[in-house]
Amino acid sequence: MTTITNTKSKFDWSDKIQSLKNKIGSVSSTDKAKFRVNRISLELKSGLLPIDWLKSASADSKVYWSDRTGGFEMAGLGETSLLTADSYNDVERIISEAVRLVKESVAGVRVYGGIRFPAGGKNGSSSDWSAFKSCRLVVPRFELVRDNKQTKLVCNLTSADLKKTSDIFNELEQYFQNDDADDSFDGKIASRIDQPSYDGWESTVDSIIRDFSKGKIEKIVLARQTTIQFKEDCDAAGLLKRLSAATPRCYHFYFQPQKGTAFLGASPEQLYSRFNRKITSEALAGTKPRGQNSGSDRQLGQELLKSEKELREHKYVVDNIKAALTSLCENYSVKKECSLLKLAQVQHLQTEFMGKLRPDIDDSAIIKALHPTSAVGGFPSQSAQNRIAECEPFDRGWYSGVVGWLGHNSAEMAVAIRSGLVKGKELKLHSGAGIVKGSTAALEWAEIESKIGSFISAVTG
Repeated sequence: MTTITNTKSKFDWSDKIQSLKNKIGSVSSTDKAKFRVNRISLELKSGLLPIDWLKSASADSKVYWSDRTGGFEMAGLGETSLLTADSYNDVERIISEAVRLVKESVAGVRVYGGIRFPAGGKNGSSSDWSAFKSCRLVVPRFELVRDNKQTKLVCNLTSADLKKTSDIFNELEQYFQNDDADDSFDGKIASRIDQPSYDGWESTVDSIIRDFSKGKIEKIVLARQTTIQFKEDCDAAGLLKRLSAATPRCYHFYFQPQKGTAFLGASPEQLYSRFNRKITSEALAGTKPRGQNSGSDRQLGQELLKSEKELREHKYVVDNIKAALTSLCENYSVKKECSLLKLAQVQHLQTEFMGKLRPDIDDSAIIKALHPTSAVGGFPSQSAQNRIAECEPFDRGWYSGVVGWLGHNSAEMAVAIRSGLVKGKELKLHSGAGIVKGSTAALEWAEIESKIGSFISAVTG
């Protein structure tokens, strides 16, 4: 009997595995073999959650995605199709190939993955990020999908896979072996190192503020790396589960290219969402902490809405997205006034966009135009990226890059912030702050502490 264990119950997969095998066998002789990727699904009546399945199931390669509304959630195991780019210069080509792949596949096939932040990644990634490449996109072999109230077990197969179903059956049995995973990871921290240290941060920020007078850069988003060493191997999927519970109204993501290595996070920021030719995007920049009570929270929100410095920082991102949508869309609209997005630890200024894409525009063109926004890079974009590569003593990798999925008629991409890289006993957290005229090193340091607060709480809680 094959079971999956979570903290509440055991789920018996034996009948479901046999039913899926029967469906795969019947598909192999049909005309579905003409598609690049076929999709066989089986509805589940159980309330098994994808995040529990991700944590318990056995696989080297795993992926997880949930949207900000909680309406869609998926966990994936294995690889039916894998597209990667070593150099950032090849990313646009890989995205275009992914677009072709989903268009030549049956309805419902999605490619999940991420793209690194450009600075420092033109010729590949550092050893920390080597498994992720500059771009890594995957169609999982198996998916557990919860779409509103319906849950499905899915198997994705290429036309070549349909000719070797015995190999697929072996994968099915292998991936659904229970790892006896539980929530025993205690999160005991052996050490914490901030890179740069506060003194290094202060020196860099002060130097950049002096450079503003030269007119080469008007805004730059500087990041810190906080390395946490645990006393035992980090349960990355368990950490994701804790993080998801602590950070509502966020995209939650998890990408594991190999055992022991994972990139995960809880991002509040949408890069874009597309349905056919309709596109939405948003500017998210300008930050204050949440208040200790409703009165102080309201006051902090009003201060944020009236802050000349925060509004100026936000406007760089708004103008950046306006320029991108002008090149991509037949027409678009933008809300005249920004609103507040209130999260567990912080609140942000938010401006929303809607537009209609030109007929010749695909997702590769959208990503090229929008990524990176001034919310994670700066303004002017290339000058800010060059300065980031000079100043930051670590490789951002996928942090502040793009994560999400591409489908035939739709796509959704988030900015990969509020994130961490897990390797064995080590967790590297990354977060940044926008530096403009009027910024101070102390306040920006404190802002980053607020941003990583949810992650730290999830680790230690």
